[in-house]
Amino acid sequence: MNNKVIDLNFAKKLRESILSNQKEIYSMPMNLIINFHIDLAHLALGLTLNKDLKDVMLNDLIMILNRMSDIAIFLDIDLIAEVQEIQVTAPEVILNSLFNNVSMLNYKKTTSRIKMINRIMPLFVELVYSLGFTTDELEEAHHKNMDKNILELEQGIWKN
Repeated sequence: MNNKVIDLNFAKKLRESILSNQKEIYSMPMNLIINFHIDLAHLALGLTLNKDLKDVMLNDLIMILNRMSDIAIFLDIDLIAEVQEIQVTAPEVILNSLFNNVSMLNYKKTTSRIKMINRIMPLFVELVYSLGFTTDELEEAHHKNMDKNILELEQGIWKN
């Protein structure tokens, strides 16, 4: 079986300024874990309601990737994982495993780093593939999403 290196740092680089001031905290901030769970739950709900809306699922994956980026910035790790050949499992099974692993991120930074690199990253990549996407499609959609957000921000669409 060949291992494949998956690099998702493109998402992390775009979010680095958001959490750079929290790196000195000893344990994981609960808001990072809760937000990660919320995005996983949103995807899980979407799977039960509208399995055919690929653009909605891709957007949910982008949100989850952004949460992983926030955590990677906090933990000072790269979003690079070496995974064995992708085995496509039912998305619901992968989501359940992700929920369990994300719940364990509230311990020491060292434990959280190991959990992110060895379990959460590979599970996320497997989730992407199980939903019928590739990491290249995810990256392209992420860049389009960020470009759209920047344009809307520049046009003042987000102002109150």
